[in-house]
Amino acid sequence: MNEFSASPCIFVVLFVIVLCKEYPDNVDKIRPKSLNVILIIDTCKPRHMAQQCTTLLVCCLLTSNVFSQPGTHRASDEKTSQSRQVIFEELFDDNNRNWEIIDSKQLSSEISDGYFQLKGKTAYSPAFLSQSIDLDPTGNFSFQSTIIQSSGMKNMGYGICWGAKDDRQDWYAFLISSNGQYTILKKVREDYTEIKRWTSSDNINGQGKPNTLLVKKNNDRIEYYINDRLVYMSQAEPFRGKKAGILFHGTMKIEVDNFIAAMEP
Repeated sequence: MNEFSASPCIFVVLFVIVLCKEYPDNVDKIRPKSLNVILIIDTCKPRHMAQQCTTLLVCCLLTSNVFSQPGTHRASDEKTSQSRQVIFEELFDDNNRNWEIIDSKQLSSEISDGYFQLKGKTAYSPAFLSQSIDLDPTGNFSFQSTIIQSSGMKNMGYGICWGAKDDRQDWYAFLISSNGQYTILKKVREDYTEIKRWTSSDNINGQGKPNTLLVKKNNDRIEYYINDRLVYMSQAEPFRGKKAGILFHGTMKIEVDNFIAAMEP
């Protein structure tokens, strides 16, 4: 039943109530037939009928207004949804954006079977593979990625990196590990700052299972989500560059399912 289908029913019920109250001797029959109500009225005074028509018109307008509310809410929700603008969406069906394909002693990367497959070959050296994404860092924005760690060290981090310069020396990162912890880092040249120290979270899925990370700027704060759960908030800080992508440490293999950047309402 849609939002308007109930209005005629209420209209008829109100019609019956008014008639029965004002003209109990004139209503000959009120009976249901094929889901319709048939009213047979013997005689009614014109003046009284005009009054009742006015009453019924008011009732009709009120019920129409009440039942139009859900439609109004959906329109509002649709407007909110439309105000979100996806700037960058990578599903890794191909490599038309020219992600780095590498096979070295430290790292290998390839796009295969709908994933960006990355393999770290050294214990602690970080790997950062990125794209230049042109969004407004002063507005509300978001970065999101779904990643699976299929093998390797469970106590090393992988996740989203953003706001980096072209030389990739300055950046922010939101990382998780397969042993159930997360951290938030800032790097300026060779100096690392822990915005959030390694912290345990029950929201992290273990090795072999997907984890969706979301970084979302909301006015003057940054919100961090793991699998749709808010885990931390920090003060928003200026970008250092337009580079954003995937960062990970250690000997591990990860499969990146997607990477999405958007301007948020």
